[in-house]
Amino acid sequence: MRPEVLRANGLAVGYRVRRRASTVLSEVDLGLHAGELVCLLGVNGTGKSTLMRTLAGMQPPLAGSVDLTGVPLAGLSRVERARRLAVVLTTRIQVGNLRGIDLVELGRAPYTGWSGTLGAADKVIVREALALAGAESLAERMLDELSDGERQRLMVARALAQQPDVLLLDEPTAFLDAPRRAELTAMLRGLGRATRLAVLLSTHDVELALRNADVVWLVLPGGSVVAGAPEDLVLDGVLERAFGGRDHTFDPLAGGFQVRAQTHGTARVTGAGDELTEVWTRRALQRCGYRIDDTAAVAEVEVGWHRTADGHRWKVSTPGGNSEHDSLAGVVDTVRRTPPRSATDGR
Repeated sequence: MRPEVLRANGLAVGYRVRRRASTVLSEVDLGLHAGELVCLLGVNGTGKSTLMRTLAGMQPPLAGSVDLTGVPLAGLSRVERARRLAVVLTTRIQVGNLRGIDLVELGRAPYTGWSGTLGAADKVIVREALALAGAESLAERMLDELSDGERQRLMVARALAQQPDVLLLDEPTAFLDAPRRAELTAMLRGLGRATRLAVLLSTHDVELALRNADVVWLVLPGGSVVAGAPEDLVLDGVLERAFGGRDHTFDPLAGGFQVRAQTHGTARVTGAGDELTEVWTRRALQRCGYRIDDTAAVAEVEVGWHRTADGHRWKVSTPGGNSEHDSLAGVVDTVRRTPPRSATDGR
């Protein structure tokens, strides 16, 4: 079994204001293991960042304790802590005349002392950190010339240069586009596999977390945290309860969110041999407000499709008649002009 490198013991996190404690989360008992990618999820304002800062030793717990590699975090000096744990925050870095490698070399500070002089071994470690983060091509480039995604790779490389056992990242994908978010998450997952580094990643990207995390820590409204495999949390309904809202819902089948919309009726979908086309045909009908039920005896809309020499062709049957289309845009246009069930059945 993989060793536990970070543990929260009966942890309560929050703030003290004028001698009064404001607790955000309480009774947190969680463990992070070597080689794991754990994603911390929860809606805004539930205490994710507060928990991350407490686990990193950046603010004291209100109760309980944190152990880092089996040692109480509170008993470690700053240097000892920095050699075992590294943190990447969501804040955009604003720096002047620095190259990428200059930033990464700062990660050796816990080992070089006040002089900051790097020896041959330190330089090797810096180069290895750049390689692990996929940032070798950024080493000689100026930071103010880089994109947000490139800077985040360098920030991860700087953290890796500390040679930590644990890497904490507080919403590192906040300023990244979808492809860069996927790249960074895949890189972090690979790091755990390659180096046995334990990675705790706070994120708002639920779908990406469900596809990549070994374990999810889910912060619930009310001040508690549950942990489990992503699939188990979906099947248990915990994610749906945590993220459901008046205007949206978490779809456990798709592993993502849907806007709540008025249901206009039932649709039936027919077709064979093309799973991708079927999935997106169903999604198009759901977007139009139709519930998909292929076993329904009566359906207001029925859509089938078949392959053609240059793509696909869809056949649509509605109370208003039948039509054929060579794109889903045409299907959607026809379905949207279909009167809602209440207008066609007299109810």
